[in-house]
Amino acid sequence: AQIYARDTSQTRINQRYNAQFVATVVPDTVFLDLRGAAAVQAAGGGFSTQGTPVIDRNNQVQTQSFQISPYYVHRFADTATARIGYAFQSVRQNLGSNGAGGLTSQGTPFFSNQDFTANEGYAVIRTGPDFGRLAAETRIVSTDYDGTGVLRAASRRIATVETRYSITRQFAVLAEGGYEAQRYSGVPPFRLSEGVWGFGFRLTPSEQSAITVKYTHRNGFDSPVVNAVVGLGGRTQIFASYAETLTSGAQRAVDLLSTTTLDALGNPVDAATGAPVAQPFADSFLGTQSSLQRLRRGVVSISQAWPRDIITLSLSYEQRRPIAVALGSTAVQQRGASATLSWTHLLTPDTSFIGSVQYGRFDQPGGVAGQGSSDVFSAFATLTTQFTPGLSGFLQYGLTNRVNEGQTGHTLQNIVIIGLRQSF
Repeated sequence: AQIYARDTSQTRINQRYNAQFVATVVPDTVFLDLRGAAAVQAAGGGFSTQGTPVIDRNNQVQTQSFQISPYYVHRFADTATARIGYAFQSVRQNLGSNGAGGLTSQGTPFFSNQDFTANEGYAVIRTGPDFGRLAAETRIVSTDYDGTGVLRAASRRIATVETRYSITRQFAVLAEGGYEAQRYSGVPPFRLSEGVWGFGFRLTPSEQSAITVKYTHRNGFDSPVVNAVVGLGGRTQIFASYAETLTSGAQRAVDLLSTTTLDALGNPVDAATGAPVAQPFADSFLGTQSSLQRLRRGVVSISQAWPRDIITLSLSYEQRRPIAVALGSTAVQQRGASATLSWTHLLTPDTSFIGSVQYGRFDQPGGVAGQGSSDVFSAFATLTTQFTPGLSGFLQYGLTNRVNEGQTGHTLQNIVIIGLRQSF
């Protein structure tokens, strides 16, 4: 709840949550997976990534996503495991009040309210230990969307076979092939029907390290894929990832539910590698668009953990290129890079200090929210303490300074937040 003492028209309640729940219906056979997440971001961007900016409601996009998925699992001894399931997905993105924050400097909307429901069916078969050094996975996924904008009568279908052959215990070669068909509305309409392929390797130098590198053809283009977790000396971990995909803002929200799990603190991490994952619908660095985009994203971070301290340095880069635009709106290419240094220090068993600084530069030609190219600096200092199991409080000071090229002046924001957090 944000209550404004003077400008009472800005008072509102925002939804921020991330939850996952799996119920066993029939032991080892039938399961029910429930997931949901929500967050708020600035439509025009210009703030630190994964922060909590205090912004005018005209510039605020609220995203809520849900997924319910019953699935069946059957194990054929040590030969193979099959999983067959269905997922109902729902996403809603709303721009607050009069939506002025979703307009370019020329008054054309780059974001409009988005919502969809989707029905997805999938089947996965993985080989077991009986195949020795050879491992294979066959995956079929079919998704139909009923939504607005580019997701009106949209669909994604893909069938792939991926194989892995271990030459040694530490090194394996990868190969995949299959077929995909995609359909999106918008201007111009997007249609794709062609084969997919990929090849690469997986290196596992230790139990704490795994590096996967592939070169693939999907979504109509060639691109590299990198996922790496490297443990150094027991205290230091390096995470690296790079991928290119075809997606929209609303799709990114629900795709996050399908590919992540939660750590002990409720933060999303990659289900395969355990690497931290940024929530795209909570990122206020770049502006929010409702177009279909080719997304390039790369992240490298190094973290060192000591008994009372954790220090993390992260570098990220993201580029978005419009492919199809919803009727009546516009879209621009965006790109941005940022560096973040954070430090967590345990003062007492119940009290911690968290400090972070970030510098970023982004370019939004065409004037998304009238910003163009900008430099953003932010710093946060947070004191958090636990009162009882599950109940904690925090005091935070934050500063954000944004300088826009080609415009006079800059934007400076100082915020002090006092809050309570209850975990269940």
